[in-house]
Amino acid sequence: MALVQILPVVCLLIMIGVVLLVTFTDLLKSKGFWIFWAVYAAVYFVFSIYAVAEDGMIMFWTNHTTNWVGNQVWIDLIFAVAIGWILVLPEARARGMNVTIWMVFILATATIGFGAMIARLLYLRTQDAA
Repeated sequence: MALVQILPVVCLLIMIGVVLLVTFTDLLKSKGFWIFWAVYAAVYFVFSIYAVAEDGMIMFWTNHTTNWVGNQVWIDLIFAVAIGWILVLPEARARGMNVTIWMVFILATATIGFGAMIARLLYLRTQDAA
């Protein structure tokens, strides 16, 4: 099995673990949980730079426009980001975050920006709780 086949499975397992932990524990209240999302955003940013260097920027468009499955993945990403934005926007505003800058960052980078924004929101929560 090639790394490009293994990596998505590993990421899926990690996210299933995170979702289960957040669902059935108080992990969201943990002081350091924001670090997970900050690390995710940084690592995924580096991975994305590598992917673009290897395959070129146009490959993102090619992957999402070649077939129906590619369209489905693209549409899913768009709506997932929109749903997430709608859910975090009130708290981001309430915590004084510059939502225009975050919106542009998320529109340009999708979950890289969203991971960074979630890290910031969680960090601000821990500061308010202290």
